[in-house]
Amino acid sequence: RRALLSIISQVDKVSTIIRQLLDFSNPRPVDGRAVDPQALLEHVATLLEPLLERSSVRLEIAVGAGLPPVVGDLGQLEQVFVNLIMNARDACRAGGRVSAGAHLHGSRVVFEVIDDGCGIPPENLQRVLDPFFTTKK
Repeated sequence: RRALLSIISQVDKVSTIIRQLLDFSNPRPVDGRAVDPQALLEHVATLLEPLLERSSVRLEIAVGAGLPPVVGDLGQLEQVFVNLIMNARDACRAGGRVSAGAHLHGSRVVFEVIDDGCGIPPENLQRVLDPFFTTKK
């Protein structure tokens, strides 16, 4: 059973990497629809809850009241926040905290993901937006 679960986990990882490579090399058109910021972040939190619990990292959702919907592709927005929150989780120690939120800044909805982790080493700051750059093994 343990070996089978490991195989399934690795197949999922390979599938994700292949999908990301395909999306990067051939971006698909954005399916722009109205997305509720609160519902988006709560859905992502529900998806990630088991992984965060295993890491002993707490996720807090903080969305300002009465935010207007944002226009975007729900699937792509979910993937962005899954990636950001998982990276934040990886930066935290056990017992750490990640906060994901949204607020109004003028007429724009601003999203934030904040963690209490160790931060990015100065030598990596210039590469954080490079495609496929990672410090993970």
